[in-house]
Amino acid sequence: MLKVALSPDHNERLRAEADVLRRLGHQYIVALHDELPFHAGAGRERVGLLMARAGDRTLADRLRDEGRLHLELLERFGEDLLATIDWLEQKGIPHRDIKPDNLGTAKIGNQLHLVLFDFSLARTPAENVLAGTRHYVDPFLQWRPDTADGQGAYCLEFRSFVTPGSATSYARGSHGTARVAETGPGEWGDTDAFDERLQRALKNRAFLALTVPPRRLAHAERALASAFAIDARSLDELLIRHMKAAAREAGADWGIVLRADRGPQGGADWATLMRLVGHRALPRVRAELAGAPRALLLTNLGLLARYDQMTFIDGLRDAAGGPGGPPGVWLLVPSDAQESRPMVDGRPVPVFTAAQWARVPAAWLAARRAAPPQNPSSSGNDDATAETTDDHV
Repeated sequence: MLKVALSPDHNERLRAEADVLRRLGHQYIVALHDELPFHAGAGRERVGLLMARAGDRTLADRLRDEGRLHLELLERFGEDLLATIDWLEQKGIPHRDIKPDNLGTAKIGNQLHLVLFDFSLARTPAENVLAGTRHYVDPFLQWRPDTADGQGAYCLEFRSFVTPGSATSYARGSHGTARVAETGPGEWGDTDAFDERLQRALKNRAFLALTVPPRRLAHAERALASAFAIDARSLDELLIRHMKAAAREAGADWGIVLRADRGPQGGADWATLMRLVGHRALPRVRAELAGAPRALLLTNLGLLARYDQMTFIDGLRDAAGGPGGPPGVWLLVPSDAQESRPMVDGRPVPVFTAAQWARVPAAWLAARRAAPPQNPSSSGNDDATAETTDDHV
């Protein structure tokens, strides 16, 4: 099966889909064989994805041609779909457009099974609840074209509710039109359930953003590092260390780097600093984290936000648990309860689904006494901490 971008403007979307497919690898999800360039004239090219066949017909074709499925196929296809969704949940990847037209029916062994394809919306932001095909959005949302001054809107049959396992809540407006607001996953009140969720994330080598009130940040870092087999590291400290190394190799004076950091953004000095950060230091940070022997608990993300490098987290999220990536990545982010999603200095942390985000329950922290981390690398060294404070990049 070959999928080619309609124009070079759509190349990034197909490359993102290819990245998603490389992370999955499941018998009921279409496999990516290769990413191919196609010449589009004028020195431009279109990206093509060469994928395995997903069968001769889609589930939609079969339903149109044959009508209702018999019981054996219903049970088998249902199990296929549930297994696929469970795998996507474990990987933290939403599909955003599961429908019969995106489900192939292919023979695996001697039986027909479903094969899910078309992950072109997988990186659509979680707060965009309108992504996908209109008739397959949340069933509690009813499209009414005559509302919202004729522009159309999704309306509700209930006063208010939160969809189970979702990061989105819905509430009836004064005229019955849905107001959509992202609220996040809420705080897990059951400490055992929270423990089980973290153990599952550790086992699955998953990406997870954990939020905690700022006053409890240090306690949460110590408690998490003591309770789980993870290495706690400060991203600010790592970035500064590699910035210094890169500056030394380039023969740049560190004082000039600090002056550029304190100066106005947008000038020539700032642009030079951004090249040092993005082209030299962050690739080294990425390589160091990729070689971590255990799952990572990353703290202090402020410099990423300051330098507009939050896409670095995208790379960590996508690489977590995969070949050449760290064996699991947890972020610990200070956050007020009012914030609807993890934020660092006003910049959103890139999470796709509620499965990738949790608030650390106060009850869970209260059940653990503040104690030094069992792993020496979790706390960092005193020299590095002092160095970071003195430089204050």
